[in-house]
Amino acid sequence: FKYIEFATSLDGIGPIIEYVRYPTKFNKVKSVTKKLMQLSHDMPIRVGTRPTITVYNVLDIPNITNWWMEMMDKYYSNNKVWINHTHAALPNFLSLPILSKHCKDIVMERLWDKGPTDQQKQNWNQLCNYMNSSEDSHLLPKFVDFTFRLDEARGERFSVTVPEFASLMNTGWGAPTIGME
Repeated sequence: FKYIEFATSLDGIGPIIEYVRYPTKFNKVKSVTKKLMQLSHDMPIRVGTRPTITVYNVLDIPNITNWWMEMMDKYYSNNKVWINHTHAALPNFLSLPILSKHCKDIVMERLWDKGPTDQQKQNWNQLCNYMNSSEDSHLLPKFVDFTFRLDEARGERFSVTVPEFASLMNTGWGAPTIGME
């Protein structure tokens, strides 16, 4: 082969990836990513990542991008690398258009025209455009119910992991939020 390409899915940094990809531990992600990138010193490989963006990790996009770029600078010997954030359309109750106006405003402030490169800026803007392409807040009760059950089963709290979106869990829809504050 001329080269081997590895496509990873880095869906968050630290507690965000541990929440999104439970029971993943971020220290293991760091170790595997470092080893994978170091392979580029010994063989013709390309490494990229395609984070799948949902309500759970949309605010972590800058951290994902910055961390990935730092890892490339430290451990990667090839300039053929990529990062391309994509959105999850299904399940629809985890998709970006379900966000309330207040939460969409937070995302826009954090991401719109803020990517570290022109390519990332364009990619982040596309995610924002997708988020604003429809108003699906009627799906928030499904999001609340699913997230409440997930948190209950795992002993976690979305509102602690992503405090900027804690208001989503207090909508009065779906599962009770008693003990979730």
